[in-house]
This record gives sequence, C-alpha cells and structure tokens, in this order.
Amino acid sequence: MTGHKHFGVSTFKNKLTLLHRAWDVAVGGDDEDLALIDRPELRAVFEEPDLPARLVKLAAFNAMVMRRTAALHLAIQGVAASDPAAAEMLAAFGQQRLEAMAMHAHAAAVTGQLAVSEEECRDVMWSTTDGALWHRLVEQRGWSEEGTPPGSAACGFRCSSARCPG
Repeated sequence: MTGHKHFGVSTFKNKLTLLHRAWDVAVGGDDEDLALIDRPELRAVFEEPDLPARLVKLAAFNAMVMRRTAALHLAIQGVAASDPAAAEMLAAFGQQRLEAMAMHAHAAAVTGQLAVSEEECRDVMWSTTDGALWHRLVEQRGWSEEGTPPGSAACGFRCSSARCPG
C-alpha cells in the first residue's frame, strides 16, 4: 500500500491519542496532512458565487464527512462522559468546528445574499454539523442522503437565503 502510513500499536500512547488520530483520519477521509479547509472539495464550495448553490454543496460535503465521523463522534461523547481528557478533546473538536463554521458564515455574509446575521448562520451551521443530526435523521429515521443532505441543514439555509429558490 504505497503512500499509506502504517501505525503500530506503540505509536499511540493511550486511548485518547488513538481516538484523536482516528478522528483526524475520519474527518479528512485519509491520512494526508492537509487541513480540511485546504482540500479541493471544500475549496470548490467556497468558490461557488451563488449562496444557495454554495450551501447545497456544503451540505453535500458535510454529509460525506458525517458518514465518516458521526458514529465516532458519538463514541467519543460516551468516553467524554467519564473521562475529563476526552471531554476536553471533544470540546476542542467543537471549537475547531465553530471556527470553521465562522469562516463559512463570513464567506456567506460577504456575498450579500444571506438573510440572517453572520452570527446566526455560524451558530446554526455549527449546531447541525457535529454528526448528531445526521445520525438521527439518516441512521435512526432512515432519511436518504440524496437531494438535500441533512448533515448541514441545507434546506433551512436555502430558505434563509435572500434568494430562496422556491
């Protein structure tokens, strides 16, 4: 397997180190040392000038990430209930996601097409991208990922856009 890094058991000092590495790989979809924001798929989202189309693309991207991360996020939440270090790690993941959603909200606001405040947009995006909503709707309620992926609440953003597409 050329190009893949192999990690031995001794690479991970403890369970949290392993969980953190698993999280990084799950979020990115591979073991490349490339920030999510720098990945071509996400750059294409930011480059979309039409806000409703951009948010649909973001929803599709987030659904892809949720497929890889939702179950792991729930597992880390379970560990965090009794392990302060895991709770701290989970809080850090949440802060990173908040910062990422702030970038998306700012980019949406500068288009002049956003019908809610930048802060409201950020907070709604943040609260719907931790995997819990995706897990509930897709895994528990049987929603399809086709059309409007629920992981980013794209349907809500389309209707909050100043140019809501019907």
